[in-house]
Amino acid sequence: MKQSLVIIAFLLTACAPSVYANNPPTQVVDIKKFVATTAPTRAQSPTPPLAFSRTPTFTPSRTPTLTPTPTSTFTPTNTPTHTETFTPTHTFTFTPTFTFTPTHTFTPTHTFTPTNTHTPTPTFTYTPSNTPTPFGYRPCREPSGYLVAEKMYSRTMQADVTMRVYLPPCYNDMSTQRFPVIYLAHGMLQDESAWTDIGAPITAANMIADNQLPPFIIVMPAEKDLTSPFGYVLANEIVPYIDDNYRTINDRRYRALGGLSRGASWAMFTVFRYPSTFGKLAMHSIGEYNQDEFKNWIKNLPTSLIPDIYIDVGDKDLSRAGSEWLDRTLTGSRIAHEFHLNKGEHNRAYWAAYVKDYLRWHSAGW
Repeated sequence: MKQSLVIIAFLLTACAPSVYANNPPTQVVDIKKFVATTAPTRAQSPTPPLAFSRTPTFTPSRTPTLTPTPTSTFTPTNTPTHTETFTPTHTFTFTPTFTFTPTHTFTPTHTFTPTNTHTPTPTFTYTPSNTPTPFGYRPCREPSGYLVAEKMYSRTMQADVTMRVYLPPCYNDMSTQRFPVIYLAHGMLQDESAWTDIGAPITAANMIADNQLPPFIIVMPAEKDLTSPFGYVLANEIVPYIDDNYRTINDRRYRALGGLSRGASWAMFTVFRYPSTFGKLAMHSIGEYNQDEFKNWIKNLPTSLIPDIYIDVGDKDLSRAGSEWLDRTLTGSRIAHEFHLNKGEHNRAYWAAYVKDYLRWHSAGW
């Protein structure tokens, strides 16, 4: 009986190498399973193979074959795969981004107080020789004023409207003083920086500090979509927003609107459509507009709501005819206005050359 058991043990140990040969350690998962099943049997019952191997006929040749050599070959290949199939991370980081869409619920812009959150750009580097006292006001600590990068959410456009706001010298120092406002619209394919580029804020700062002009605020909004209802947004959203967040004089007589090129067309449209909002209209090198609509405006507009009107254009401007037609039409309707045919073309160099004249006209009577 003992001899038959020894023969059986011999057969088992002899077959062990062929089992490893038929299951090479190239399949990572199978080898893991293989090791997981074989390793415990050796650890749980170490005595049976040791007991059988004590028969002197088999110990020298068979015991080496039972050493689990496959474990030394499969362990390096398995460690890199980590089973960290990191596919779940994509589903985790991607989904939260769509919860960001409720930005359009940020409509409570009119409750926003800009004085705490505004980050004004550095003040203009203008040092007047004397401490300015604009138009009899007491001396102030801000000789040049500064620009504010402003942003307002428009319910009508369902988007933010960016703008630059120029605050005059003494704005912060004269905490109870209120100021007139000039709104300036840019031309086609420009943005809120157009009037800064031609020097409107720095010119205003210098002239106010030199006591040539009264202090006033300048608002330069961006109109980025050519099909946007910009005129409506300007009169019904931007103006109330500025009045709520800055110390303005909420009176049409102290609110002017001017524009260059396409911005002049927007200015015309907006002032005549909302005459109770703006008291002054300046059109610099006006672009395209509807002449019949303009005739209807001046014909039906009450005399008390006709704004002060300023028109100018360069003598080499290709759109000069539109400005001259406005001059003839207003003259024929006996509506007071100023018309200036200056030297220049339809470009920024022309507008920069006459920006002082624009600011003098806008602020006259303030």
